[in-house]
Amino acid sequence: MTGYTPPPGQGYGADQANLRHRVEMLERQIAQLTSGPVAVLSTGRPATPVIGQQILETDTGLTAQWNGTAWVYPPQRIAQKVLTVSQSSIVFSVPANPAFSTLQVSWTARSDFANTATYMCVQLNGDSGSHYLWQINQANNASTAGSGNPGALTTLIHIGTMAAATATASLFGNGEFVLPNASGTSTYKLASGHATSFNAVNNAYAGAYGGIWENTAAITSVTLFAESGNLVAGSSAFLYGMP
Repeated sequence: MTGYTPPPGQGYGADQANLRHRVEMLERQIAQLTSGPVAVLSTGRPATPVIGQQILETDTGLTAQWNGTAWVYPPQRIAQKVLTVSQSSIVFSVPANPAFSTLQVSWTARSDFANTATYMCVQLNGDSGSHYLWQINQANNASTAGSGNPGALTTLIHIGTMAAATATASLFGNGEFVLPNASGTSTYKLASGHATSFNAVNNAYAGAYGGIWENTAAITSVTLFAESGNLVAGSSAFLYGMP
């Protein structure tokens, strides 16, 4: 007895319906991936996300992405501050959840201190006690200048040099530094970076800067300030996080 052969075209309808369903799913995925992050509360994430879909959490300000099994936080800018008036400092709060393992700060600044230049400094977790060490190796024009360290625990880390009040108008210092193991709680916190500052056409500083905060706590805040004077309007800083 021979097997039954369906009449031509009998399975076409089912195949067509299946193909249409698959096309609709792909169209929905493409729409979700190309429409940009969906703004939702972190507690109100989409119930049926597609791989690669992004959301903007309105309560945290962070972007999360679905990897197929969980919402993860890709490298991203956590916060930014641009001064419209002079301020003594720029302070960033660091989220505890999600816990970013590495933080990066990029800054552009000028001080109103009555000199051509001063240092950009950093403190962590609001700690202004003598719990820091720093090391700088910088050049001033063609000469080595300011290389060294404090020789004892001090209250801050020198993390760059910036133009100050008697520098040529509109000149600012610029630098960036990283804070690895920011969310860890077993080792002291290190900061390392570089900076450049032009103070006049024939006067500039550039170098490598770094330091340590002798505390094992996870980083919850980063404070930037001029060693002397205030940060003037136009100074800015950006905080980035990497998982």
